[in-house]
Amino acid sequence: SRSGITSADSLLMARDRGVDLVAIYAGYQSFPEGIMVHASRGLKSLAEVFTGGTLGVIPGTPFLKLLDREFGLGKMKVVPHDNNIA
Repeated sequence: SRSGITSADSLLMARDRGVDLVAIYAGYQSFPEGIMVHASRGLKSLAEVFTGGTLGVIPGTPFLKLLDREFGLGKMKVVPHDNNIA
């Protein structure tokens, strides 16, 4: 048998193409991504995050497509991000 480590995005895309894969461990139980904002913005809801400003994301990920579909990113400046918050 073979095993591997991958992101949830990659697993879902492979399954969509008919690859017979199953996830046996999830580091996060309900949502594998995080959204960070400065506390000084005083936001009260997730929708408020996407009303303007700059959004750093990994380009081309299904997560970015989901955010655009759910909230519309037309008012955001989207910049590439490599998952390093340092």
